[in-house]
Amino acid sequence: MDGQGCPIYRREEAGYDFDILRYSLCYVIHQTLFVRKLVHDRIGFYRHKDFLNCCDYEFILRLGRQDCRVGHVPRPVINYRCHEHGQSADSRVTHNMQREAAIICREYGQPVRWRRPVYRAAFRLKRQW
Repeated sequence: MDGQGCPIYRREEAGYDFDILRYSLCYVIHQTLFVRKLVHDRIGFYRHKDFLNCCDYEFILRLGRQDCRVGHVPRPVINYRCHEHGQSADSRVTHNMQREAAIICREYGQPVRWRRPVYRAAFRLKRQW
């Protein structure tokens, strides 16, 4: 949604795929992620002390690394609002998000050098398929 509450676009997503998230991009909207208490007890909470802006991304990857079963609700659950005062509009936040995401990707085994763009392209294609 834009700043006035008008729809910008609506996206359809596929189910959770750890490799797509690890090698390509994070498409899970953390505001719509419902997690059982038992899962939190087993794998922990967000690592907000380590990652200011990307702790949700790391948690979403940790679900896959810990072999948690992640379901998918095939209908809209929230309206995400993009506006000029949001964190996504702040270049300092987006720069820090890129930095933190790179650290997380290394931590979760994303390939380096020439392999990274190859993996990224392959798993983006898998997501679209």
